[in-house]
Formats: sequence, C-alpha cells, structure tokens
Amino acid sequence: MDSADAEERGLWWDTKLEGEGPGFSAVLNSDWDLLGPCGGYLAAIALRAAGVVSGRARPASISCIFSSVASFGLIDVSVNVLSNARRASAMAVTLSQEGRHVMEAHVWTIDDGLTGYEHDVAAMPDVPPPEAVESLEGLLPLDPSRPYRRFREMVEERTMTFDFKRMRRPLGDPRILSWFRFHPQPVFQDPYVDAGRSLILCDTFQYPAARAMYEVIPAVLARSLDLVVHFHDVVPQQEWLLCEATSPCSGGGLLNGRSRIWAQTGRLVASGGQQMLCRPVPST
Repeated sequence: MDSADAEERGLWWDTKLEGEGPGFSAVLNSDWDLLGPCGGYLAAIALRAAGVVSGRARPASISCIFSSVASFGLIDVSVNVLSNARRASAMAVTLSQEGRHVMEAHVWTIDDGLTGYEHDVAAMPDVPPPEAVESLEGLLPLDPSRPYRRFREMVEERTMTFDFKRMRRPLGDPRILSWFRFHPQPVFQDPYVDAGRSLILCDTFQYPAARAMYEVIPAVLARSLDLVVHFHDVVPQQEWLLCEATSPCSGGGLLNGRSRIWAQTGRLVASGGQQMLCRPVPST
C-alpha cells in the first residue's frame, strides 16, 4: 500500500471535503455514532475546512458551539475568514444540513517556524507504555449489542482506569486515563486531520469519566453545548495518544469536563474543555 492509499482510510476519508472552498460538503459516516455524530468528529471536519482555506501549516485552537444534533449523510461546510494576519488566520466555520444550523466553530491557524516562549511543565502521568497494557475491547465480554460498538472498533482503548471485577470505571473517581489508537489508519501527515484525533478524544471521554462518580447512573443524558481545544504540538508519527479525561464538577443541569492529550514522547499535544447540558432520558 503506498502512502496515498494509506491516508485515504479512517479519519482521513471520513473528514474528506468536496468543493473548492470557502464552501464545501462532506458525508458524515455512521462509524462515529454516539447518539448521533460525535461532536469531536464534526469539529474535525470544521478544522480540516479551516486548514484548507487558511493555507497555514497547523491549527492553534478551535472553539465550537453545537446548536442541534446532526444526521448521518451529507452536510454543508462554510468557512468565513475573520482575520488574515502575517503569521496567523482566524476563521468561522459553519456546519449545516438542509438549512438547519448544526455547529459553529472559531478556528485559529498559524505558520510553521514561529519562535517565542518555550516550556512544557505539563508532566505526563506515570503510566506503562501501550504495548504493556491489553486492549479494553479484548478484555470485555463479547456482546454484539453493546452500545457504540462500531465507534469502539474505530478507536482502540488501553486503559489504566477500569474495575474488571465490577465491569465499570472505578467508582467515585471521575477520571479516565487511557492510551488510544485510531483504526484502520492510526496517524495522518496532514496536521489538521491528525489533530482530529485529539478533538474526538477530548469530546468523547469526559462524559464517561463523570459517570464513574455514581453507583446508580442518573437517568439523564448529557448533550455537548461546546468544545474548546488548544493544540500544543504536531505529532503525526505517534500512533498512541494518552488521554486524561476528568469531570471536576457538575450541578444546576450542567456537566463539566477537562481533557489533556500526550504523545508517547511525553509531549503535551492538546488540552481542552467541554460544557454539557443534562436532560432526562426520554421515556420509552
């Protein structure tokens, strides 16, 4: 398989854009189903569109507001350049379906080779390497009806935070600490597509971290209101990413989450946060 064929798989293909810009279209793949398209997956599409329009080397940050739940299938992507300075560009990216607003994202992109402050004291947790940890999917009982099974096939997890005696995350500790690798293609040379890995991890695992606080899970769902992620480094050769997802507090119908992503080298790759709105589980 040559490099071009290798990149046309997984997240690269599932965020592919049609059009010359600033208007594009994309097709949402149901592999990324988490009660609808994963918010981080939508953000990854917006980030890729911003990268195409800006022409800058790498993303710096993205701030998303989710206004409605998307459907799988065709989605429209529109990019509006807000600022185009010497070293950085700011863009607003809108995702919509059949005239219905789905998501708005503000994205900063920057050039390569910039200099300034240079420090990193965000020490990676002391964990075993991914090759020393078994895949969570291989340790759990086989159940074809398990929710989000296809998503789990796309994102492999090797975790340090799971209670196999009780078959759940450790009770009372709202924290997930796991290595993750994407399938079928784990890394991407395009820095915007590769940053989509961090977006999906930051969006997905703060909610299950919060659930670990409860012996009896509250009869509510948590819908993402927003997602903010800052990108600190580009690591296209690092197949495994360590994600620490926490939920430090909740109340008043709001659920908060924080995430940090490291490469195997120990370098902090991305960090972010999310606010979620709780709503009752629909009665059947």
